[in-house]
Amino acid sequence: MSWFGGNKEAQLAEATLLTSFYASALAAADSYEVASSRVEEGDIATLFGKLRTRHLDYADDFKKRIKKLGGDPEAHSGLTEFGGRMAARINSAGSVRDLLISMRQGEENGVAMCREALEEGNLTGRSESLIESYNRMHIDSIRDLSEEIALRGTNTGTSVELVSPQWMRYPKPGFWALQAAMIGLGYLFGRSGSK
Repeated sequence: MSWFGGNKEAQLAEATLLTSFYASALAAADSYEVASSRVEEGDIATLFGKLRTRHLDYADDFKKRIKKLGGDPEAHSGLTEFGGRMAARINSAGSVRDLLISMRQGEENGVAMCREALEEGNLTGRSESLIESYNRMHIDSIRDLSEEIALRGTNTGTSVELVSPQWMRYPKPGFWALQAAMIGLGYLFGRSGSK
């Protein structure tokens, strides 16, 4: 969507949408901070720290864009429901693997959120590019978390893992290919670890 001279109503609507992404990025960063306190493994704590920083960087980008559109990034109500669900998942994780799976589910929800906004098509080029970039970051994070999960075996007895990922409800060819690749990696790592 584009406008000449700046359509204030459309700009504020776009800023409002981006405010939900700003709140989401902050909530994700908080989740990684809490998750880091639950692990003793240095490599996982490092990974969680890296993913937390990624989300904080995007929160800053969203904040700048919202202000440029004339919105107030601090006017968000927060994602208390999302934060509550993530906190419950983190607290109920019995093992590092369960915790990794919970964090991956959060990233999968992020992909679903980005895809929904992009499919609406009511964004200017700069905002659309920012959400596309945030979506790629979620996908990269899913890959990183999936690799760590695969290194810990292929036991699917965890109820958390049996939940269908949110973003699979949006069947686009590229995402099915990504899911197939993640399953294949899990299978390969699981087989090599069991020998």
